[in-house]
Amino acid sequence: WEERRDLLYSGLKDLGLDTWKPEGAFYILPRVDQPLDFVWDMYTKHQVITYLGDWFGAPGRVRFSYALDKEKIEEGLFRMAKYL
Repeated sequence: WEERRDLLYSGLKDLGLDTWKPEGAFYILPRVDQPLDFVWDMYTKHQVITYLGDWFGAPGRVRFSYALDKEKIEEGLFRMAKYL
């Protein structure tokens, strides 16, 4: 889990997103501009599922899970880089 967390965390930081490294969850919640548009576009245009941080008490952020294979995390980061 630590390897997956670090992979996602590093990828999000490399994309310039404001986030922190979680210590005990399977989620990372970076801050993004226009989170509603971001979640919708990532799903409909790039087939990446994420959720509004508002739903989890973190307005202005989106929630990404790292409970995935490393290859899927890498592919998601690649698709997000194309979007951003």
